[in-house]
Amino acid sequence: MKRSIGKWLGIFTVSGLISMPVVLADDTEIYLGINVDERIRPMVMLTMDLRANLGSTVCSNVATDACLNTLAPEDANGNRDRRLYEALDLLTYDPTGLIAETGADGYPDYDQAATEAGLLAEWSGMNATLFDIIRAAFQVVLTEPAILSGDMLLGMMITHDDNTNKCDGGPNAIPPGNTAGCSTGAYVLKGFFNPAKLDAASGLPILDALGYPEPSDDLQDMFSRLAAIPAPSRGTYVNPYQLKEMYFEFYRYILGGDMYSGWLGYEDFGSDMLNLNVGEAGSSPLVDDDKEYLLAPDPDTFTGSKPDYHYISPFENPGDWACSSLYMVNTASGEYESGRDTQADIAMQASTASGGLALGANPDAVDIIAAMADTDLASADLGVDIEGDQFVKSYFIVDGPTRQENLWAVAGKTDVALDLGNPSELIDQLSDLLGGIISESSSLVSASVPANVYNRAETLDNLFLAIFQAEKGPRWPGNIKKLKIVAVPEYDTDAEGNQVLVSLRTEIQDVDGDRAFSAEDGRIEHSALTYWTDPTGSDVTPANCVDGQSPLEAEEICEKDGRSVERGGAGQQIPGFLTDVNCVGPGALNSDTCARKLYTESPTAANSVIPFNFDSTTADLLKTYLDQETPGDADEAEEVIGWARGLYDRAIDGSRIPTQRWMMGDAIHSKPLAINYGDTDGAGSYDRENPNIHLFFGTNDGWFRSIKNTNADANGSQSGKEAWAFMPLEVMHKQQVLSKDNQLKNEDFHPYGVDGRPVALVIDTDSDSNVEANDGDKVYVYFGLRRGGSAYYALDVTDPTSAPSMLWKITSADPGFSELGLTFSTPQVAKVNFDGSQRNVLVFTAGYHGGWDATGATRIGKDNLLELSTPTLDSAAIGGGVGTAIYVVDAVTGELLWKATHGASSGLAQAVGANTPGIYTHTDMDYSIPSDITVVDTNQNGVIDRGYVGDVGGNVWRIDFPEHSTGDSRDSWQVSRLAALGSNNSPTIIRFFHAPDVVFARDQQNTGTVDSPLLAKRDYVGVVIGSGNRAYPKSDMANINYMYYIKDPIPHFDALALAAWTPISAPGNPTAVASGGVLDITDCAGGDEAACGFNDEFTKITNLTNGWALKLEEDGEKSLSTPITIQGTTYFTTYLPDGTSVQESCAPALGTGRLYALKIMDATPALELSDDINAVDKVQRYTDLEVPGIPPEPPFITPPPYDHDNNPDTPPLYADDEGALVTPGGDILSINGRFIWKSYWREIGVDR
Repeated sequence: MKRSIGKWLGIFTVSGLISMPVVLADDTEIYLGINVDERIRPMVMLTMDLRANLGSTVCSNVATDACLNTLAPEDANGNRDRRLYEALDLLTYDPTGLIAETGADGYPDYDQAATEAGLLAEWSGMNATLFDIIRAAFQVVLTEPAILSGDMLLGMMITHDDNTNKCDGGPNAIPPGNTAGCSTGAYVLKGFFNPAKLDAASGLPILDALGYPEPSDDLQDMFSRLAAIPAPSRGTYVNPYQLKEMYFEFYRYILGGDMYSGWLGYEDFGSDMLNLNVGEAGSSPLVDDDKEYLLAPDPDTFTGSKPDYHYISPFENPGDWACSSLYMVNTASGEYESGRDTQADIAMQASTASGGLALGANPDAVDIIAAMADTDLASADLGVDIEGDQFVKSYFIVDGPTRQENLWAVAGKTDVALDLGNPSELIDQLSDLLGGIISESSSLVSASVPANVYNRAETLDNLFLAIFQAEKGPRWPGNIKKLKIVAVPEYDTDAEGNQVLVSLRTEIQDVDGDRAFSAEDGRIEHSALTYWTDPTGSDVTPANCVDGQSPLEAEEICEKDGRSVERGGAGQQIPGFLTDVNCVGPGALNSDTCARKLYTESPTAANSVIPFNFDSTTADLLKTYLDQETPGDADEAEEVIGWARGLYDRAIDGSRIPTQRWMMGDAIHSKPLAINYGDTDGAGSYDRENPNIHLFFGTNDGWFRSIKNTNADANGSQSGKEAWAFMPLEVMHKQQVLSKDNQLKNEDFHPYGVDGRPVALVIDTDSDSNVEANDGDKVYVYFGLRRGGSAYYALDVTDPTSAPSMLWKITSADPGFSELGLTFSTPQVAKVNFDGSQRNVLVFTAGYHGGWDATGATRIGKDNLLELSTPTLDSAAIGGGVGTAIYVVDAVTGELLWKATHGASSGLAQAVGANTPGIYTHTDMDYSIPSDITVVDTNQNGVIDRGYVGDVGGNVWRIDFPEHSTGDSRDSWQVSRLAALGSNNSPTIIRFFHAPDVVFARDQQNTGTVDSPLLAKRDYVGVVIGSGNRAYPKSDMANINYMYYIKDPIPHFDALALAAWTPISAPGNPTAVASGGVLDITDCAGGDEAACGFNDEFTKITNLTNGWALKLEEDGEKSLSTPITIQGTTYFTTYLPDGTSVQESCAPALGTGRLYALKIMDATPALELSDDINAVDKVQRYTDLEVPGIPPEPPFITPPPYDHDNNPDTPPLYADDEGALVTPGGDILSINGRFIWKSYWREIGVDR
């Protein structure tokens, strides 16, 4: 099958290769730079076939328009890609191969003719051969910024001439002196090197004045060597393509073995005047720079003297090359030397201990290519033991592939040889090939593992996942994919031979009804087809699609989108991404046919939404927000708008690149919110079987989106289309940076946009479960920006398909919100009663004190690295404190109703008055509070009266909202410090980033004495909360974290008791408990250990009075999600920065996680999660997760409504109405029973 390289490989993006460790103050540090260094890179050996047909003429007279049209044809718009044409300065040699033009250093100057005018003057009358074209293409491609910044090592090999009759007797039978000698085999013209010039201190590429990586001296040396090769022509300067010997010499080079034929080039290129055997005395070659022979083997690749030369293995220091990958890219003419070299065959058949490959008799090229594709060339068996598998993957680029070349490709694990194709396309073809190698290698070492964010439990049987891929550069692609939760019946055979339904197994499946998650790594199966995906789309099934071949990545499958981020899903369904003859792409204006409906907030009219159109009017209005480099430049602002709409990409110089650009960014923390609108049109198009569900979420490309789940048709067909997207002004300035992604590929930073998790207030006035505007129903969504900024937004999305309207916006500049930091805290929608009537409110904190200073050069607050060991008070931050407040806001108007903040004294600081919020101050509210608040309704009357939250100083706060039937109760609202578990003086720094779980429980207390115990029941509120530094999940390794169960013994509001309360202190032994601490229960997995004072029932009760603390014992282990407690068992996940034994040594260095299941009463194992069921030990408390990255908490799935009357023969989704946990990795953990301690149910967030 003939196939073009360009079609085979497509367009690539260099993905996430990092050349030195960096420290980033947020959880993207697990994706950028940590545990990834310059050693992990693809190593690509280029080979050249120097057969006669390379001298064939591609175009006559380079200076003519005919040649220009051949090498740089005009596109439909009259533009030409002149790079190949202008690189023909490799034609700097006269027909005898002598240098016609050299630089000052004596090297052939491969970059003299930099302009077309120079070419016309220099090459009038000269022909361009195929060899000239290939050399020029290599020069262009290997100096591309994407290649130079790809951490790829390059090398080049070519073959010797083949006069085997003079080589009888083997390599040692070489005649001395000037006697005509042996030429055979192949040699390393240039050993592996970095094509980019690197800074000695940082190891990063050195950039020129335009921001491009500079080529290295080694790359110039390779170009000079390539330029020195005389063009083969009609038997002149021809070296036969000895493919088998080429691979064997490469094998010896990689292993650092004896040079076999590398030094045997006495008559290369048909003359002993151009090259000699290494070490051979006689005439000096004419191609000589007085330092080394340009056409001789690279002297840096070997040592020794004639005839005992030994290669220096590129793996000389094994620790520097862990997980590297080897490739050979062969440019062949379609012919090869078929003659058998008996001595070489014998050497290849020898054992590996003797330097051979242990091949069978009469090995051919297929045999050695396959052997090197299946042999780890850096294993202990071969003498050099390096982590990972160093197999050789082989590509063949041939002018008209035949069956023979395809057999080579199959043996080399690339399946099919590639067609050299049209000369004008050669640059793109080679670029795609090398870029594909970089991308393939990066998938092993960079953060390309999609991070999964699960949907809320109440969206029936749907499961929505937000996935993203970390990239090198600011722009990270993201996607939302949909799967289904189904019940799989399992049958048995009864005594009569009848099949009987015995159980239901809950499973997550794809469109085809297949299991959607891999049992091996917990990610979506490559073979899965997710809902919403059009399998015929060009992203999923490109033209001439072949599984696992470019533009598909390795393991990707045609017609299946699987785990791929930039294939299928909601991203595919954004208007304009897939070609539609009836549409105009993404559209310049919202009013264009089929255009994207994009909006932003007006900079001139408060709480007003305007179209985000690609026109001069919009650009002029938004220019100060869009162009940060030259504020006020409306032209640049308009260019950024066009890019943001998806009309084009932007080149390094800012010019437009027409392309099918992926238009959805990453949703790292913004968990999709699914809202069920029911039958919104009242006409039955949507109904109970096909309700109108829309997803709302933010992405870090700056958009807050509405996605339609299904269409309003009789079949409820799948949609996934973007209904609209809204961009806050607060993040608009980041669009210019994102649009210059191609210019910033060397930068290890990731800007944030709308990264907060949305929540909703649904007002169904007639309680018919349908949102209908005509009935007065309302749907409001709320979201913060997290690291995207310091603002909260409220949108009216009652009609999810029409433009949203703004209710309000809150920023730190608004009165009463001066403490507002980065808006990490997800608002909690609730009802309060403070004046005899209920009011819808939002409860949230002032967020996180972090980010950058005004100069953008210095980290501030808790992001400062010094904070890892010496924390400071956020209340002392400039401006009167950052993040140190709790707010209650009217959900509809945005009015501040009450807040608690740091103050010089504890108590009511400002009484409620007309248009005046209540303010409560507390002297110990010194640390920012990035966590969500857990709000509860203790008396189950539909109104919250309590809240719990932790801060980054190790404090756990209780918030009381007592209700009054008359008057205003806000003057009685207050905060109390329930626990003080970390401080500046603690041996470890405790930080809480995630909301606690809250349970209402009862224990027993000994109200008597030790000798005369008297047990009495006690009601209390249990607070389950885990510590861990979300800002530095990998870097913070010294601090020890815990999962805490804190008992609040004041279950109802009691002002006097709260005033007298002494906060529970840090964990310790029973003696510490007697002093007000919480019991460290880490070593007491059996529940009866004397070390914890569990000698008898009464001492155990006493020592658990304040609760317990479980140390997270692995290095750097952290709790980075909210626990969930069900039927007396608390479940939570932790993150292990160094991973566990389940990780492969060359897997992405993202760390892994654990899933714990503990009995809430004493932290003993609840489910026996380890393999050893005969012993009660610590390991029974958890199981290691195989999914890389920070694990989310496992969401609880509740059974959907089930109509037994109309479906008597159909079982419910969950047997016996049980619920289930979806564990990270897609496994379902069935949980019998219901929540028994929760009197107020929250939707629990994921990966906040």
